[in-house]
Amino acid sequence: MRLVTLLEATDTTRAQRAAPEAARAVEACRVQPCSVAEVAALTDLPVQAAKIIISDLIDCGALVMALPGPGASDHLQLLEALRSGLETRLSDVA
Repeated sequence: MRLVTLLEATDTTRAQRAAPEAARAVEACRVQPCSVAEVAALTDLPVQAAKIIISDLIDCGALVMALPGPGASDHLQLLEALRSGLETRLSDVA
């Protein structure tokens, strides 16, 4: 799981019986998707500890990894065009 992986809360009732850090992680992801790094910061936990809690929350169904939004493919096409342009330009320099 990467630091930029986005997480969404699916079932906040499942985390109510969990540790306070787990409940805070789910609450942070309830309104809008949060990255792993954001969850670690909001729970005041080291990233590796936050990843363990996040993994447990995914296993119990309280969190899911968020899918990219509908505009993500547009960004991908833009990045691919940029890469292609840079490769063409840099091949002319070499």
